[in-house]
Amino acid sequence: MTSRVSSMFLAALLAMLAGIPAMAANWTWDNGAYQNATVLSGTYIGTGQWSNSTNWTGSGTTPPSGGPNNVADDLTFNQYLDNPQQVVSGSVSGTAVNVLWIKSVAGSGSTFSTNSITFTGTSPKYLWAIKPTVSSTSNIGTTQTIQINGGGITVAANSGPTFFGNANQGARGNLNLQLMANQSITNNSASDLTFGTVDNTTFNAQTLVGGNNGSNVRGSQIIGSNAGSGTVAMIATLNAASTGNIVVNGNFTNGSGAGGLQVVVNNSGSGQVVSTGNFALSGGGLVNLPNPSGLRVLGGTLVVGGTYTASTTLTSNNGIEVGSGATLRITRTGTMPLGSNVYGAGTLVYDAGAGNVLALGVGGTAANTAATTISSGTLQVGSGAGLGNGNISIASGARLDVSQSPPNPVLTYSGTISGAGQLTKFGSGTFALTGNNAFTGGITAGDGVLSMAQLDVSRLVAGSTPGTLAVAGAGTLNVSTANNAGGLAFRLGTASDLVTVGSGNLQIGSGLLNFDDFTFTTGSGFGEGSYTLFSASSLLGTLGSSTAGTVGGLPASLQVSGNTVLLSVVPEPSLTAAMLAGIAMAGLVLRRRQI
Repeated sequence: MTSRVSSMFLAALLAMLAGIPAMAANWTWDNGAYQNATVLSGTYIGTGQWSNSTNWTGSGTTPPSGGPNNVADDLTFNQYLDNPQQVVSGSVSGTAVNVLWIKSVAGSGSTFSTNSITFTGTSPKYLWAIKPTVSSTSNIGTTQTIQINGGGITVAANSGPTFFGNANQGARGNLNLQLMANQSITNNSASDLTFGTVDNTTFNAQTLVGGNNGSNVRGSQIIGSNAGSGTVAMIATLNAASTGNIVVNGNFTNGSGAGGLQVVVNNSGSGQVVSTGNFALSGGGLVNLPNPSGLRVLGGTLVVGGTYTASTTLTSNNGIEVGSGATLRITRTGTMPLGSNVYGAGTLVYDAGAGNVLALGVGGTAANTAATTISSGTLQVGSGAGLGNGNISIASGARLDVSQSPPNPVLTYSGTISGAGQLTKFGSGTFALTGNNAFTGGITAGDGVLSMAQLDVSRLVAGSTPGTLAVAGAGTLNVSTANNAGGLAFRLGTASDLVTVGSGNLQIGSGLLNFDDFTFTTGSGFGEGSYTLFSASSLLGTLGSSTAGTVGGLPASLQVSGNTVLLSVVPEPSLTAAMLAGIAMAGLVLRRRQI
């Protein structure tokens, strides 16, 4: 009986032990060490294969075949990942140089699991999906995965450049980073931490960087967990904590789980997070986070670069947050749609170069409350999109295009547009500007209506002297909304401000425009006479009932003559009376002399 109980107990104990994961360990890949890391003597280790357990040093037992692969293990790479020498020409043969690879033969993808990875030491470090000497096309599309289970990835302050990706001309398998819990990816170094390569990067046998000779095969992605039923979202926090960047040429994506992925950029250093890949951030689990937005830029700068293609996305469920002091800088070339709302107290910068377009479509709103800067290229606001209330700066040569049409007939913007760039209005709807704008690159009212409640000509023409603001296009410039606001500002003198509407219409409303809607500033040479304020090919509407006032101490009144709006300035009343009195006295004397 005792023997039977003992056997049952032993069986139960073995079953229980079988379910316990391997003990966590700290493993170091250090090819500068010798096989006996304590005595520092013996055979030099430099074969450089992930599967070679003798490359690893650490406390505890010998790493299992294939290297550490435990969800609780912490890995440190603190030297060259292979023999410390550099290939300068020719192909790689024999032992690979400065690389560590996970998959060395053709076949299906494999998964490597660990808790954390730390990089230290000044040498470059590369983690490859496929051994560089493998050229079989059967490896194309083979994906290797590193699963990070909670400890994240850290690049130490003294570390050299670090790269995740593939290293083969014909074998283009990705080395993906999959988050199994909320993670931080932190670069404390002055060197870059890079994931993958940009599209169509040719393999370079000297640097071993590349192996991406197909469009959108980027070599490395950051993905969410495959687990989750729509309630668990993974959070990846990226921090360029020094001067080095975190460069993600692969995609940010949700994984196969329904939870989704949230990307948080929170740089504490001057380095940037730079992405040339896709942001496809959605998933049911995002709505369960304290902040449900798929992309949050809370500190420093996120640069979205690369080239737009039909398969490139910048989408984020529940919008893109740009926090106070942070910047979302978009340099991606081509005509790229942005269907996500951009909000927060940070800055949106578009700087893709001439001929390139960032298109805000339905649901896409640059509603950040701090500022939007168009450094180059065109920010295109489509019908159904919005601009919020943050100020907009348009650099010389850049454009803000607004196309507003039914079923979204009116877009109202209350912020200030400034800079030497151009504003263009398209579409049959109305773009209503209620602020006092200061852009000097010109206005085109292509069609529809451009409504300006404040039109300070001195702020909209280049230079400090009075000039002409020419409104191009066949659309309508509507100034009737400046009711009793004094928002129509003109400088008058020998040289005066003038607004011309070349081939379009000038709308002044039906009895709405009065003298109090104008602000007049007198300059050199101002005096009695007639000053043209607006000249159009077609004038729509009539002046109001209060068209008279005083300018520079002289009586003045608004008048309409054909398709122009004029200001008529007459002599001072007291002088007029004296002149009339003098004329009357001259007539009396004359009459007396004739008697």
